[in-house]
Amino acid sequence: MPKPRILILIDYYIPGYKSGGPVRTIANVVEHLGEEFDFHIVTRDHDATETQPYPDIESNIWNQRGYSQVFYASSISFGLIRQVIQDVSPDTVYLNSFFSPFAIRYLIMRRLGLVPHVPVILAPRGEFSPGALRLKRLKKRTYMCLASLVGLYRDLIWQASSEQEKHEIQAGWSKDIAIHVAPNMPPRVLDDADHRTRDKTPGSAHFVFLSRISPKKNITMALRLLGQLEGEISFSIVGPVRDEKYWRQCREVISTLPRNVKVEYLGAVPHHQVQEVLGGCHFFLLPTMGENFGHAILEAMLAGCPVLISDQTPWHGLTNRGVGWDLPLESENDWLRALQSCVNMDYAEFNTMSSNARAFASHWIANSDLRKANIELFRLASHKE
Repeated sequence: MPKPRILILIDYYIPGYKSGGPVRTIANVVEHLGEEFDFHIVTRDHDATETQPYPDIESNIWNQRGYSQVFYASSISFGLIRQVIQDVSPDTVYLNSFFSPFAIRYLIMRRLGLVPHVPVILAPRGEFSPGALRLKRLKKRTYMCLASLVGLYRDLIWQASSEQEKHEIQAGWSKDIAIHVAPNMPPRVLDDADHRTRDKTPGSAHFVFLSRISPKKNITMALRLLGQLEGEISFSIVGPVRDEKYWRQCREVISTLPRNVKVEYLGAVPHHQVQEVLGGCHFFLLPTMGENFGHAILEAMLAGCPVLISDQTPWHGLTNRGVGWDLPLESENDWLRALQSCVNMDYAEFNTMSSNARAFASHWIANSDLRKANIELFRLASHKE
């Protein structure tokens, strides 16, 4: 019996790494489920913020990559989408992002009957979190109203990565929609996490931010908080600049920081270098306005970096587990207390927390229910018609 054929439309894909978590999410899904499903992926032939094609791919033809066939397109058009649908004849179409122009083009064609009607899975990737919806609010709300009026998102399956995201989707869109909770998947083969011994003396700490530089990630808050701490503070910023105006605001804040706070910008790093970067830092800092999963959070804990994150992610109860903090964005005093405790921490306390973080991440990754939930998602879609 042939494997169900899944066509995935995603703005950017490996070997790209500058667009954040969705790239890793899809790569991990293919690694885990490639023996059960036949994956075809259509994406751009260059990374986010870039214009030159990847050097190791062929544009506008199918490339074999692991368990999947990947079509790296030099441009995304209605004609390309129609041609790909005809070539692949998918059993299910999988869309990444509610607001992606790529996904919107496909849904318009679907609504107009220009492509065959097959089951569709839509993964919003945290776009309905309160923090995410506050950014460009008028533009987003206007589009959502128009899309609802014309039935653009009618009769599809929504993927939530957690119960929290399920409630956010229902609050932002509708309660009368089909939502399947299937958490994002970790790598099938774990990277060799960097477990080097870090010196940690009371009165100093090395924090790291690893994410896209955009308003949603809230790095200006991180900078302002660090500027209020006592002790010797190092802060490494790692990630691509996705919003130049916001990055200028960040640099303005950096220029006002006291001398005890040293900030370095390392740029974007390929995924295979992430563990090395994290292994050289003490704590992971991300006061994000919203994450549907947060691959970098998991990878930080796997590298032995306790995390300080907002409560707008699926990672909750971190303090009780001794692996970090998940704090409300409006409680600045709580953030300052947690950050100062990191600075004041001695080696023994840090080493215990670091070990706890690695153990927690490893246990989470070993959870077999993740694979089962994702298989159920694709099986549900494949039998929907």
